[in-house]
Amino acid sequence: MTPKADRIYLEHILDCVALIQNYTREGKAEFMASALVQDAMLRRLQTMAESTQRLSEELKAKVPGMDWRALAGFRNVLVHDYLGGIDLEQIWNAVEHYLPSLETAMRELMEWGNVIAALPCRYRKGRPLGISPKSQRSHIQPQFLRITGLINQSLNQ
Repeated sequence: MTPKADRIYLEHILDCVALIQNYTREGKAEFMASALVQDAMLRRLQTMAESTQRLSEELKAKVPGMDWRALAGFRNVLVHDYLGGIDLEQIWNAVEHYLPSLETAMRELMEWGNVIAALPCRYRKGRPLGISPKSQRSHIQPQFLRITGLINQSLNQ
């Protein structure tokens, strides 16, 4: 994995974090009552966790305290256990307790060694800016991008 690819995934993870924080700003009661908020948050958690799996091993090694395997397992539960009944209480607790530390770790990785000094950072704190231009993301699976792009498009309407 190239530093450029890592940067794109880090930006996507931070975009997802910002959107999840936005979706949950009204609190737990609103989250529990709204299927729309639940669906949006669960989808963002899925794509965010998928992006964490695609970071290079070298970059992941910079955050030894992060349980990367657990993040992958979390994603698998979200994707494959939807009919088994995802426990929304556990999802809320995960977002409330672990999302801030994940955000901090991703920001530190962005700053670590200026992952790509030549590329301007398109992520601004608290302001998700969507997916990188096509020219910068040809290495990412097209299906993943198409789905994420459709979600971004629908949210921006």
